[in-house]
Amino acid sequence: MRSTFTFLFGLLLAGSLGAQSFVDPTTPSDAVPDFSGMPADWELVFSDEFGADSLDLTKWVMDDSPRSRAPRGNDEGTGYIINEWYWRPDNVSVENGNLVLRVDKVDDGIMHTGSVRSDGLYQSRYGYYECRVLIGQADLGTHTAFWMTSAGQANIDSTGHDGAEVDIFESAWYQDYTKAVIHIDGYAEGTRAANTLRYETPGLHNGEYHTFGMMWTEDEIRIYYDGDLGVRGFDTTETIYGEVNGNERFIPRVAQYLWLSNGASFGTPAAGPAPFMDNFTLAENGVLTRAYFDYVRVWQPPSFGCATPELELENFTPENDGGTVAVINNADASGGSHVRMRDVSPGDNITFEICQNVAGYYTLELTHLAFLNFGTWAASVEVEPDVWVDLPGEIDMYSRESRSRSVVLPEIYLPIGNHRVRFTSTGQNAASSNFFGSFDRLDVSISDLPQTCFGAGPGGSVSLTDIDAEDAILNDAEIQSCATARNGEYVRLSTDNVSSVGFIANVAEAGTYALNVGYMSAIDRQAEVVVNGISLGDQTFTDSGRWCFEGGSPGLFTMEIALEAGDNEILIVRSGPPIFVDYLGVAEICESLALPIDLAYFRAVAQQKSVLLTWATASEVDNDFVAVERSTDGLNFTEIGRRDGAGTRDSQSDYELLDEDPQTGLNYYRLRQFDLDGSVNYSEVITVRFSGEVRSGLKIYPTQVKSGSAITVDLTAAEPSTEARQFTIVDQAGREVSSYQLQSSAVHSLRGLSLPPGLYYLTEVGVPASTTRFVVVR
Repeated sequence: MRSTFTFLFGLLLAGSLGAQSFVDPTTPSDAVPDFSGMPADWELVFSDEFGADSLDLTKWVMDDSPRSRAPRGNDEGTGYIINEWYWRPDNVSVENGNLVLRVDKVDDGIMHTGSVRSDGLYQSRYGYYECRVLIGQADLGTHTAFWMTSAGQANIDSTGHDGAEVDIFESAWYQDYTKAVIHIDGYAEGTRAANTLRYETPGLHNGEYHTFGMMWTEDEIRIYYDGDLGVRGFDTTETIYGEVNGNERFIPRVAQYLWLSNGASFGTPAAGPAPFMDNFTLAENGVLTRAYFDYVRVWQPPSFGCATPELELENFTPENDGGTVAVINNADASGGSHVRMRDVSPGDNITFEICQNVAGYYTLELTHLAFLNFGTWAASVEVEPDVWVDLPGEIDMYSRESRSRSVVLPEIYLPIGNHRVRFTSTGQNAASSNFFGSFDRLDVSISDLPQTCFGAGPGGSVSLTDIDAEDAILNDAEIQSCATARNGEYVRLSTDNVSSVGFIANVAEAGTYALNVGYMSAIDRQAEVVVNGISLGDQTFTDSGRWCFEGGSPGLFTMEIALEAGDNEILIVRSGPPIFVDYLGVAEICESLALPIDLAYFRAVAQQKSVLLTWATASEVDNDFVAVERSTDGLNFTEIGRRDGAGTRDSQSDYELLDEDPQTGLNYYRLRQFDLDGSVNYSEVITVRFSGEVRSGLKIYPTQVKSGSAITVDLTAAEPSTEARQFTIVDQAGREVSSYQLQSSAVHSLRGLSLPPGLYYLTEVGVPASTTRFVVVR
């Protein structure tokens, strides 16, 4: 008996980016920001009113510090003496419509407190961000904060465009002011940079709720306190409190995740009354204070969100390596203009930044202009920092007449986060006069679950029979030359007589299959499809463009047909104006992967040396067992363990499995569920990033350096040892470029890395798990 499992957590519908809502249903429908300057067309896109019985784990991750964060204070009395402090899930709760972050003094010099962030669950770019908060008591050695960041903050390029820590407020001072700070280029001495602006916060320490807001655009960040403008800054024009404001290089232009936290204070006597009193040290062990967040809300204009399905590329700021890039007005472009790249040589590329706040299998459709002097291009996608996946196929932008074209790129799995899409010049077709490129619009769509034959041939199907038309069975059909057809030829179905092209498809089992036909037709035309002597009627072959003469690629006609086990004769029959057939084939139809259990949740949490996988079913029918599978690329999965099912049960069942060997970087997990009748089904894919630092004790920083600079190798988290450890640096091709002997429980500086730009790995000899990577830039 087949069970009927449905996901309870609101998966996206195929082809839609807007089906999953991050808006709390209890947010008042008339909710507006606590200031009056937001444009009327902006929409609420995220909110949490913290009105449930527990934290919403579809929006927030509770931090659990694997080691102490930076100590505070010193023995000279210039700060709170907090030698160790940790974020702990036990210090996070939801009570009476508030997120509560509790601060505990555990022992002398030791603090536990709470922190939550939306990393891996929700992120956004630009808009207005607001929280209502009652801060923790600052003079007890803690500060409450509302901030955001992204993985790109660690990139060293003298800008925050690729990510920045943006501190909207930190309550680290006794008096009624705070500071907004943007940190870029990591946190290491010599490379980091920060821009700090103070603003007034009347009544902040009066034990009442206050609102903090941030208006973030591509060129400016404004900070609001209780509805009033506190700082209009971080642009190129303002001067605040006598300090020359930073320039636009500090403004992040990528999506970032939200962070709400309590932390050990870095406050000093200069920030409060004298003499300074270390109230943390004086306090008894136990609960010190609590911070209460009433709500968090985000508004955005329609075109700013990470879920925007149609991206007009002329509105982006692309990066290019070679060539000359300009926005050109053209009536054929979807928005009246497109991004054109000229002065191009093969290998030159252009890169656009996109962001997604939902993980899933994505399809990208590029709309571009085509003309005589446009070349051929290939696409690739950065699925995680510095990990690129080349998408199969070539984008031919040549045409004898100026026109707009679209090409659908193969499906690819993208985790939540910022991703880059790169288009690289591969040359030109025989008729083109140059290598120009055009990039007009990128349409982004998502499927809730992958296809069973994900990544396979045309139409999302697994090809069983694929034949060039000139090698098929021909009846009054003519083979003609076409330089851009497969193998340089296609078949012209005659206009003088009834003509046909056909083939024999052999399949192992009777069933429904996909018929795929690559063709050219100048306008919409009809052709009859005949299977095993039975006519399926006239089918429409839509206008594919004259790609043989004007550039482009064949149109793809596909339809479902019923085949018998064994040989099947399939014919395409035409009389009248011609259709040109390039290839034919039969393919296994992809079916959506649907899990036949009532899955309440499926989660992955990175721990110090492992990843804990937990899932629960609300009910089960004939559930035999579930296999947990892991992948490092989202495509190829390997089983790592099994858990027996409950058979048939109407109540909740809880499961967990510990992955004791996660791979450093991004790990993909899915559940493969087996029914008692042997049927197999799959869950959604979830991801978790595993640092691998604690397992090997290896950490390097910065992870992006300029050639000739130094990197720091931190082995202080490793097990103590009297013997030196052997490390090598290898390039992306696996070639060793240098070697080192380093002592455990120490920090080492590798200086003078005169390496050409590229991706490198620092690996411990004989310990492949002890590996991390870094990037050398120009």
